[in-house]
Amino acid sequence: MSGLFSHIMERTVLVEATPWTLWKVLTDLSEYGTWNALYPEAAGTVRTGEDITASMRLVSDKPMRTTLRVAVVEHSKELAWTASYAFPGFLDMTHCFIIAPVDRYGSRLTHGIRVSGILTPLYAKALRNVAEPNLDRMTATLKARAEARR
Repeated sequence: MSGLFSHIMERTVLVEATPWTLWKVLTDLSEYGTWNALYPEAAGTVRTGEDITASMRLVSDKPMRTTLRVAVVEHSKELAWTASYAFPGFLDMTHCFIIAPVDRYGSRLTHGIRVSGILTPLYAKALRNVAEPNLDRMTATLKARAEARR
């Protein structure tokens, strides 16, 4: 639920690819520039506690450089990272991906972003107008990319 000091965006999609295939696409950071509207650039190691350097289109269509801290890695099941802008508590973000098998060849991907902090009300319109459409594009292209690799 979104409130004055938080904004939550969540998407769920069925993917005709195995969790392993979906995971491979999601964690291949070097390929983000070819398909990812929300994170057009990312580099680093997908390992708990590691940092990923990324460009992100969260509040502006012009990508902003950020450092994402990998918080959770459970192969083919869950990935989460966090970021803070300026100082913790001003504008914080958590992006979580949960992958579940649906049948032998399919998966359900649920991913969401929670933005919170005292600056959230100032960015609420940008989150609706920039982040949400980019999240939609990311969801669609991640699905298409995984399905093409099966």
